[in-house]
Amino acid sequence: MSCLVSNSYNGNLYEYCLEERLAEIKSFEEILSLITIINNKLEKLSEIIETEKLQRLLRGYHYSKSLVNCPLITYFKLGNKEEILQSFDWYSDTPENALSKASNIYDLNLRMKFGFPITINEYGESMKNLVLSLNNNFKNRKY
Repeated sequence: MSCLVSNSYNGNLYEYCLEERLAEIKSFEEILSLITIINNKLEKLSEIIETEKLQRLLRGYHYSKSLVNCPLITYFKLGNKEEILQSFDWYSDTPENALSKASNIYDLNLRMKFGFPITINEYGESMKNLVLSLNNNFKNRKY
């Protein structure tokens, strides 16, 4: 139908031209569609990055003999520099005391960041969250 109107009026009629209006509306709908896709991907990307962060926070923590070995203590013990551990205000020769002191002084995020002691429950909950997130976000990944 718009072909029935002479092209010589295009300048004056552009705003009203059916083809032009539909082309602009369609291009705007495409932009909105792409933004929606990007937003959904960014939300997923944020989840994936959080999962990767949790993996790194948990690196070095291992459950053994009813305790969670912490990376910092293991590092200095394996490096034959156990005396350095005495400089930490939370350190104790007994793992239970070290855990209790560290938990009273620092929150979980800081303890995990620096490789300080964490509880079995904190470790278990973090591992559960990690496994669930890996299962949801990395279906074909081998871990």
